[in-house]
Amino acid sequence: MPANPTPSWFGVLQADARLATSLIGIARRNPNGSGSSLEKAQKALAKIRFCLIDPNGYGLSESEIALLEQSCAEIDLALQDFSRNL
Repeated sequence: MPANPTPSWFGVLQADARLATSLIGIARRNPNGSGSSLEKAQKALAKIRFCLIDPNGYGLSESEIALLEQSCAEIDLALQDFSRNL
């Protein structure tokens, strides 16, 4: 096994989902400076969605796809909720 194994795409996309969720939380705590955080959260969400267009190309299993789709739905709801509460 190599000293620094390449992370799976699922691991990278899962980290992006956690990042987006954290950024939305930061935006909630600081609404006046939320623009940058929300933009970065939307970019992370877009990256996940892009990879879900061709999940086989990224080596994603059915269960990984389902988890990422659920994460996307949760991030979407959080972004909508934030927008409604401005």
